[in-house]
Amino acid sequence: MKNPWTHRDWLFPKYLPIAIFLCSMCLAVAGTWWLNFNLQNKRELDFRNKSERIALEIERRFATPLYALNGTKSLFGLTQEITQAQFQEILRTRDLSNEFRGLRGIGLVEQVEHQDLDAYVKKQKREISPDFEVRVFDENTPKTHYLTKYFVSSTQSHGILGADLGSDPRRRAAIEHAISSGKPAMSDLIYAPPKEARRASVMLFVPVFKNNLTPTTTEARHQQLIGILYAPIIISELLADVNEMDNSLLQYRLSNIVENAQNQITSFDSSPSQDFRKLQSTAQFQFSRVLTVYGRDIQFEVASTPAFEIATNRSIPILFFVAATLISGLITALLRLQLTWSEQTQDKLDAAVRDNQALLSTLNMHAIVSVTDAHGVIIDVNDAFCRISGYQREELIGEYHRISRSGTQSNEFWQEMWQNISQGTPWRGEVCNRAKDGSLYWVDTFVAPFKNSDGVIEKYIAIRTDITESKRAEEQLQAALRDSDALLSTLNMHAIVSIADSSGRIIEVNQAYCRISGYTREEILDGNHRIVAAGIQSPDFLSNMWRTISSGTPWRGEVCNKNKAGTLYWVDTFIAPFKNAQGQIEKYISIRTDITASKKAASRLASQRSALANIIEGTNVGTWEWNVQTGEMRINERWAEQAGYEINELAPITIQTWDNLTHPDDLIKAKTLMQKHFKHDLPYYECETRIKHKEGHWIWVLTRGRLSSMTERGKPEWISGTQMDITKRKNADAELQRSNQLLLAVRDQLTKAAEVAELGIWTWELSNNEFSVNQRMFEIYAVPEHKRREQLPYQFWLSMIHPDDLPEIEERLAAALKGAQGFTPTFRIVTSNNDIRYIQAAGGIERDSDGRAILMTGINRDITLQYRAEEALRQAKQAADDANQAKSAFLANMSHEIRTPMNAILGMLSLLRRTSLSEQQEDYVRKTEGAARSLLSLLNNILDISKVESGKMYLDIHPFRLSSLLDDLQVILSVNKLKPGLSFDLYVDPALPDNLIGDEMRLRQVLTNLGSNAIKFTEHGTVQLALRMVELTPQTVTIQFSVKDTGIGIAPENHQRIFSGFTQAEASTTRRYGGTGLGISISHALVEMMGGELKLESALGQGSHFFFSLSIKRSNDEFNEDENLAHSQTVMSPQARLEGISILLVEDNLNNQQVAVELLSSEGAIIKVANNGVEAINAIAADNQQFHVVLMDLQMPVMDGYTATQKIRHDLGRKTLPIIAMTANAMESDREACLKAGLNDHVGKPFDLHDLIDTILRNCENLTPHAKAADVASIVIPDYIPGLAEKYGIDIAAALNRLGGKLPLYLRMLQMFIKDLEEISPKLQTALIDQNVRTIHRILHTLKGLSGTLGAANLAGSLAELERNLHQQNEMSELEATVEQTTHLLEQHRLKLAQLHQDLINASPPTSTELTQNRGHDFDATKLKGMLALLKDQLGNADMAATATVYLIHEQLGAAIDHRYEALENAVSQLDFESAEQLCNELLESI
Repeated sequence: MKNPWTHRDWLFPKYLPIAIFLCSMCLAVAGTWWLNFNLQNKRELDFRNKSERIALEIERRFATPLYALNGTKSLFGLTQEITQAQFQEILRTRDLSNEFRGLRGIGLVEQVEHQDLDAYVKKQKREISPDFEVRVFDENTPKTHYLTKYFVSSTQSHGILGADLGSDPRRRAAIEHAISSGKPAMSDLIYAPPKEARRASVMLFVPVFKNNLTPTTTEARHQQLIGILYAPIIISELLADVNEMDNSLLQYRLSNIVENAQNQITSFDSSPSQDFRKLQSTAQFQFSRVLTVYGRDIQFEVASTPAFEIATNRSIPILFFVAATLISGLITALLRLQLTWSEQTQDKLDAAVRDNQALLSTLNMHAIVSVTDAHGVIIDVNDAFCRISGYQREELIGEYHRISRSGTQSNEFWQEMWQNISQGTPWRGEVCNRAKDGSLYWVDTFVAPFKNSDGVIEKYIAIRTDITESKRAEEQLQAALRDSDALLSTLNMHAIVSIADSSGRIIEVNQAYCRISGYTREEILDGNHRIVAAGIQSPDFLSNMWRTISSGTPWRGEVCNKNKAGTLYWVDTFIAPFKNAQGQIEKYISIRTDITASKKAASRLASQRSALANIIEGTNVGTWEWNVQTGEMRINERWAEQAGYEINELAPITIQTWDNLTHPDDLIKAKTLMQKHFKHDLPYYECETRIKHKEGHWIWVLTRGRLSSMTERGKPEWISGTQMDITKRKNADAELQRSNQLLLAVRDQLTKAAEVAELGIWTWELSNNEFSVNQRMFEIYAVPEHKRREQLPYQFWLSMIHPDDLPEIEERLAAALKGAQGFTPTFRIVTSNNDIRYIQAAGGIERDSDGRAILMTGINRDITLQYRAEEALRQAKQAADDANQAKSAFLANMSHEIRTPMNAILGMLSLLRRTSLSEQQEDYVRKTEGAARSLLSLLNNILDISKVESGKMYLDIHPFRLSSLLDDLQVILSVNKLKPGLSFDLYVDPALPDNLIGDEMRLRQVLTNLGSNAIKFTEHGTVQLALRMVELTPQTVTIQFSVKDTGIGIAPENHQRIFSGFTQAEASTTRRYGGTGLGISISHALVEMMGGELKLESALGQGSHFFFSLSIKRSNDEFNEDENLAHSQTVMSPQARLEGISILLVEDNLNNQQVAVELLSSEGAIIKVANNGVEAINAIAADNQQFHVVLMDLQMPVMDGYTATQKIRHDLGRKTLPIIAMTANAMESDREACLKAGLNDHVGKPFDLHDLIDTILRNCENLTPHAKAADVASIVIPDYIPGLAEKYGIDIAAALNRLGGKLPLYLRMLQMFIKDLEEISPKLQTALIDQNVRTIHRILHTLKGLSGTLGAANLAGSLAELERNLHQQNEMSELEATVEQTTHLLEQHRLKLAQLHQDLINASPPTSTELTQNRGHDFDATKLKGMLALLKDQLGNADMAATATVYLIHEQLGAAIDHRYEALENAVSQLDFESAEQLCNELLESI
């Protein structure tokens, strides 16, 4: 044999086969590992897919029973009341158990409060069944019950009428969740009876609301609830056959997440015969997730079975490895043979021997080899045979192969094999053997007979390969094929499948696709999927899908389609592209699952979760968790807030933190209760303890908790619970205990008080009519002594009551016994000696459990003396009121009667002084005029004090200058009043603001009065008027006004006396200085009205000091008469559109007269006013100027507008005179009635100025043709008006538009209307007493028009309704009700309008007046000068018409003059015509 090392060219080829073999083996090992890993992942993915499919099927089946309940719920959309017979008849037409798996019936539950329970049960016994009774699951039933009213079922297990489902906390929670959310809700899993069978069930609840509409709020849902439909569902029946989807290769469990009251978890297993937890502990694959069904979380768990795990074909990697090894060895051998073929024969033989040995060695390593002799006796085996058979080599030698037979193959199989090999023919087949331990294994066996040189078989060599795994893989493959067929069948039944070619053309669909799309198979084939496109997904979505699948990648997504009927539905779509042998896509298979219900459920779930989050967020309870083993604690922010901390302030939080905060006296009790709960002596932990607040005080908390988990050794691990602050409740309990103790003490005191107060106490037993009284009752009723020993009957008491009072007493007593009212009458009794006594009684009633009165207890008190005293007092008060009313009437009448001749006296005296008089006559006239003016001042003071006493003195709040007021005062006090030797000093704090808002006139009156008194009572020295600032804010200033003199002074005992009317400090003062003593009294009242108090400091001979402080609003704007305010309305002066038109205004109401006169006069019209129809007729009959138009109110006293119009037309013959109706009756029928009565046109109240003018011009068209071109006023509303209008509900803007934008006019009208409302109630009462319906109707009609004019639309509408109702009322009681309702309505609006008036004044800028606007826009110097000249002539002639002229100038041009005009007005009002004439001359010279 040659040495290979001597030939270098042999070195590399010699080892090449070995290198190839090693590389092949490495690849074989890597490939085997990859195959095994891939198979494992594929199986795990298959397990998860099957688990998800089971979960989806469970959710789908749980959704099915809702259709039955929703169908039943729709019945309530037809009628709100369904009887039991109707309910049963409708549901028995349905085969519920077959249509809906697991559904045991449908029932109706009604919500009943505990106090209504008895009445409800009686009603159901009467209407449904006499056997109806309440059945509860737990005796601790809450006050609200949920009772089964109807139930329809094929069985009787769930159909118990009257069952209180709310008494079971699990069912109650689901019911209340359904009501609160307005959506279906499901209970936890519950074992259906009998519970020993452990059949899991649930209850599904659907709320039913009125009109079958779900309200939007929780409160509304509780109020509109009709009932709750429910259905018990057996889980095993509902989920039957679900596990067969995968041939029971997987097992699943459904269970509650939270333990029940018995600390148990209710569950349902798909295979009750197997222990799921045991299976789960050994399962190779597991899956778990939470299913949410109707708002209820259910734990879903899946575990693989051994059958599923065995199905994995593990033989393929082994076969691959064996095959690769054999192939590698063969290749190596072939290479070796090829390399050595050119060697010498000896070398070839050596190589063959080596190859043979290598082959044998390889076979020995990887094959199962045995050698037998010609008779089949084993003579040799290799190690692989021993390993797989489990026998030792010694045990096998000398045995037949029967030792490893399994009995799987038949005898014919072995005979055939032996026949073949005994004839010298090799045999190959698959044999199942049994190992020593009894296990079976499969081998691929090759048996080769070997012959000797004589051709006789001398031995058999059997080479076997272990194919056990491949056989198992083959079996699993067959099972997988069967599963695949079943899966395809199931998929075709339940999935929506379509197949499209590479271009997207549909070539195949299943029935499910046709069913959900609504199209037939013929309509779908050869088309594309656009036929069901809904247009919901964007083009990018569809492009991305097509791009994905066209690239050969599967795609999955949720798609919204539309069926043939137009209804949208959602599908979970999986599209898989399939390629041909050339790798080109030839078709697409789409598998869809209908997820429409889950989409809707997801939407509902989202809203439910949002609601739940809001509930959790809104709760005011602290939460805590405690790990008993480690001491760790977890709390929420509310827990910490209850103790006044933030969570980070308590960190680290342990049980010691809790112990440190707990009161030491409560800690032992809390720990004891906690230990009892750990030992299961208590179902839960509950304890009231005190916790120390961060601020140092103690708060009471109620802590509840329950164990949530245990350790493996059964010890408590985690406990969780809540903590609620009950400090207020504990304080209330303590207060209640104190109250009870006080009540007991009061009871004892009352008993003694009854004796002291001489109260008669009586008790009436209603069952036997026995009447028990105390001794005082005998005395009150003057019962004779001999009768006091007897038991007096109830009739004895009735016999004592005055006959006139008896009916009322019996009626009130009967009402009290019925519970309709209390018993507190006052009545008379007649004693045995005919003495009448007045009794005040009170009584209380005790009732039994059914509410029947059984005992009445009360008191009697003799109030005869009190009643007689009160009667005398009432008579005295009535006499005083009558006297006061007579006094007021007398003062008013006397003032009017005296003032009228006094005007003539002063006028004549003024004329007399213009004549030539002697010195003596001049003295007489001067003294007479002084006396007359003193008398006039006295009259004014008397009227002021009368107004103060009657409460009819009002303040006129407006902007004014403090400096102007003080200038006037200084002139009045220092020039006209001072005596020789007396000086007047004025001090004004320089810090005082000048622009203020208040009643300037009343303030001047007070200061003038106080200053005049000081000057009058001071002979020499000083009188000082001082103004000092007390407080200054941006809005107000507080000023102290002080008048101090060095006069005669006032004794301290007379200080209070001088503040009374008609009194002075001493009688001698009146004789010496004169006066009435009214000035100080009036000033005192005026200061109180302005919010201050007039005070006095004085002593005899030391002078007097009167002072008071007022808080006065500041004005932020300067008084510039040439400026217009930005916030005021702007009115563009129109042309005088009614210039020259003579109008007769027939109107009885002064407010309406003022409105019409001012507005129409400002338009140039000439106005004459008539107060009723009679005056109108007289005015027209005497009219020489011929009125151009008449504005006629329809409802007036004396003569109404209809009658007046008819007389004007017929009696006066004025048929062409335009007569326009002005009335609050603005209906079309009212307009027709006006035209029918002879009126030309109709203007409704409130009228619009422009509409009124247009109506006048339309009826006087021939007179003023130029008026049509007149400009229309442009009104700008102040920016504060809308806010006030919205606040008070008054349309101020509309009213201002009617008034031409004149806000001051609106304020005056509003003030007059408020005063009218104050006086209207007596007028209504008088009309009611006289039963004068016409007067009441006229008052309502007038107020309706005025309120409309002022923008009070709500008041006008209410008055219109009352006016309409008045026509239909015939009974006196109805008329009284109308007057009472009207009085109440007017009082409410009077208060509101008064507040509006005040707010308008406060909000109006100081210069925002109509007069200022007139100065800026309408000021006519010529017109003012002419009016002042007229006034001067009237004053010079002592003409009383001067008073009217002064008012007219004030209304039209007052603001065009400086503040001196105010002095002119005061002089005229005092009838001081001489001073007024001088002031008028000064004003004329200044223009």
